[in-house]
Amino acid sequence: MMTYDSLLNDALNNIPEFAAEYSKMVEKGYFDHETGNHIIFSWAFVPLLANAINEKNDRLVRKIFTFVESMASSNDNRIQEVCDFTILEELYDQFPISKLLPLLGENTRKGYLAISEYMLPN
Repeated sequence: MMTYDSLLNDALNNIPEFAAEYSKMVEKGYFDHETGNHIIFSWAFVPLLANAINEKNDRLVRKIFTFVESMASSNDNRIQEVCDFTILEELYDQFPISKLLPLLGENTRKGYLAISEYMLPN
């Protein structure tokens, strides 16, 4: 079962491309053992996903969104906060709603639509 404390390791284990990006950023000194999930997901996870969307890497996009959907489905509010306030809000800022809605699962769609009610229109 995914917990907030296991979130990073779960993502690294499930998405090798994220693990590679995370390792690069650790080597560059951007992250250390005290860096929180919101920062790591904002600086490494979201850019990886945004690049996959822009490059039309459907396999990676599906893999990442499957993981994000599992985050949105979690009973742990802290995991849902990383999903909504870090991942989905940043994607909302970068992509039109028409591009993202087809990629979202049931729970990520609910979160994304809730975000769209309080964010500036994109």
